[in-house]
Amino acid sequence: MPEIQLELDGRYADLNVEALAISTGDPEWYLSEFKNQLNVTMPWLMMDTRLPNPYYQELYDLWGLIDEHPTLVVLDANGVIQYRGTGDGGLDEGDINYRFAFDLLGELVEESQSQAATSNAGWDVGQQAADFTLSTLDDHSHTLSDYLGSTVLLTFWGTGCLDCGDLVPGVYAQEIRTRYGDPEGLVVLGIDHHTPLDFMETFLAQMDINYPVLIDPQGTVFNRYKIFDEFVFIVVDPEGIIRYREPELEGDIFKVLDEYLVTTP
Repeated sequence: MPEIQLELDGRYADLNVEALAISTGDPEWYLSEFKNQLNVTMPWLMMDTRLPNPYYQELYDLWGLIDEHPTLVVLDANGVIQYRGTGDGGLDEGDINYRFAFDLLGELVEESQSQAATSNAGWDVGQQAADFTLSTLDDHSHTLSDYLGSTVLLTFWGTGCLDCGDLVPGVYAQEIRTRYGDPEGLVVLGIDHHTPLDFMETFLAQMDINYPVLIDPQGTVFNRYKIFDEFVFIVVDPEGIIRYREPELEGDIFKVLDEYLVTTP
């Protein structure tokens, strides 16, 4: 038991891990003295199966507990049992059940953190930008999270938008380039959904677009970002937070970009 407490206080001290000890067959006075001697701080419940309490016995049987054989159970963030091991007489550093359980616990913590990050991601201003991976026509893949540390301008568009042909290439080549020169720390990614691939290749060549245009063939990213118009600008800051989202270039986008980019004198 002290080894488990040390593991929790060390490896998992700052993580969202809860521990609960349940003692069976020990009187309360003994349990209290035992906890103090071992300096155990985790919550410790007493389930004295010697008392005529059918509920205690039911739990005892349900968990398959064996007298004088410690049992270690690991539950994931959804309350699903991922590990259950019974020792021969004690759980210590050399016990394979103990080591396996805590290695598994570490994996579950990482998985839970990853799921939490994903569930917090979204499409609106103030949210962590939902991650995605898409490829260009020449099969160069781009993953949004790879650009953490840079400011990212996402331009959702399609050739079916009457204004896109003139506006999209001009966004980077004129408006932004004039204001910021050739800015370091700025990544511009176009994302197209509706355009047939053969027409897109011709269109990009004619318009001389000088930033990657990613193809979203199934509309997965368009749906993830709730893009219902063909033309939307999104600015993602270096920490991956959405700071701007509008269907057109307004003055506010430059206020946002000014926070992260240096303007040309």
